[in-house]
Amino acid sequence: MFHAEIHGKLVPDAPEHERAEDVLTSTVWGTLFLAGAWDLVTAWLRHARDEDGHGLDLGSGDGGPQWFRFWPRLQTIEPDLLLRIGSSLLLIEAKYLSGKSGAGHDEEGALRDQLARQWRSIHPPVEQAALYPGDVRAAIDGTTSRCVVYLVRARAMRKARKELETSRGLLGDDARLYLLTWENLHAELLARARREDLSNRWWEADLRALLERRGLQAFQGFQGLWSTKVARAVRAARVERRLGPQPWKPRFRDWMTEHGALRKLELASRLRAGASSCGRRRPGPDRADVPWEGEMVEGKLKRDEFKEAVGTAVRAVLDLYSEVDALLRELDTAMGQHGFVAWPVIPGSGKGRETNRILREWKGRLYVRGEDGIAGDEEEEGEEGDGGDESDDEQEDDRRRAGPRDVPQGSALAFVRVRIYHPRESGFEPELLCGVLSKARLACPGYPPNEPFRIKRGVTRRILSQIDRGMKEGNTELRTAAPVIVPKGVKLRNPGDRTLVFTVSEPFRSTPLYAIERVEQVQKIAEDLSATWTRQSSP
Repeated sequence: MFHAEIHGKLVPDAPEHERAEDVLTSTVWGTLFLAGAWDLVTAWLRHARDEDGHGLDLGSGDGGPQWFRFWPRLQTIEPDLLLRIGSSLLLIEAKYLSGKSGAGHDEEGALRDQLARQWRSIHPPVEQAALYPGDVRAAIDGTTSRCVVYLVRARAMRKARKELETSRGLLGDDARLYLLTWENLHAELLARARREDLSNRWWEADLRALLERRGLQAFQGFQGLWSTKVARAVRAARVERRLGPQPWKPRFRDWMTEHGALRKLELASRLRAGASSCGRRRPGPDRADVPWEGEMVEGKLKRDEFKEAVGTAVRAVLDLYSEVDALLRELDTAMGQHGFVAWPVIPGSGKGRETNRILREWKGRLYVRGEDGIAGDEEEEGEEGDGGDESDDEQEDDRRRAGPRDVPQGSALAFVRVRIYHPRESGFEPELLCGVLSKARLACPGYPPNEPFRIKRGVTRRILSQIDRGMKEGNTELRTAAPVIVPKGVKLRNPGDRTLVFTVSEPFRSTPLYAIERVEQVQKIAEDLSATWTRQSSP
């Protein structure tokens, strides 16, 4: 990250989000340039898309001149990176924990929008270009194609698209503005690791680890995750079933502890360490009610083993949920290309569902066409901005304050629900369930016919929580527990009359998470879901 250091980006009084952004930009791009990995740079940039979904054309860039400069001073503009590849000049504006700065024009009519100003800075009038550094002038004069690439996190894509659209509206249709994500680079690194021998390119593994540490990993499938981390817990559970339940003991460092989950953590640690005590058989079924003291004494858990077991298990769970989030982000992107807007949904944690305060049973999405209802303006869970460090429940409170959702009468909602575990089914297989709910209506007439149904954002979860009912054979109607907001002057006979009802015209589709290995599979799911929505929305 020495580029950030020599350009004075690491001063102590700099805002934390700016320092994080500059360090990430300098480390990632600087590593690629120092390694001479222009093929990887080009492959990453080819993931960029404009507002209409068109890719970035680098022309004859593969064999042409290559040049870069961090934080060049272009009069009053200082972009993060200027990059020349062949006949193309790219201005890179990188974001990590923030969004675009400035908007519109000031009181004197001067342009304030960051991306719009950057676009104009690489298309300067002659008198302004004369003030640029010599190498920058040479790069501009020597290229025939120039564009701005807005580099963001995948979870910020929805917000970034709106920012890009606003900037392009200030410049006109000729402006070439593109969106690119850090996760696209992670995907390229992962693909190279799977098909090539990287023993002489150790820096690629380190770069991939950095992106993962910053939460910028692309969806990579659950099988690799399973084989390295989650499988330990499965093996531990099998050993526990063979050993049978053990007496409650109130000391954490003992072989068997007070809570089943802690027993699994300890067993997982000892399995990985190859402890011989785990491989011993219990002395016969006729002695099942006798405490196995030999096991209790010989298998006593050491302090370091307990510490490592807890850390390993917690990291495995966090990695699993992180992969689910990456999967949902890929789905959001793929569905967005078909014109859908995502409504993030998580389960409640009220009475009987307290475990959701610790680990969510499932995470999901409701998808509506961009022109239907209100395209969700709130940020996703954990995204930058208000609520980024809040709990899920606090974020749900923010969503309720943000205003209700609109569901047009007779419309269809596509949905995806990723169920990670089932609290009442020990043998449940994690799955992705998707389908379409059509012909939105109420149980009885009386609602104004031309008014959309309005539902509070916090109760959208009640739609997905009832999905299992729609899977029962023969069910063609799904009665949810999501109530609509009844307009003043409208009277319905009882509370049940104001809950949403949908038609289930086609069976829902279930895919085991274990079977989802590639982004192409996610894109196929989105394509099929969009086609199903189109069929069920037709008159």
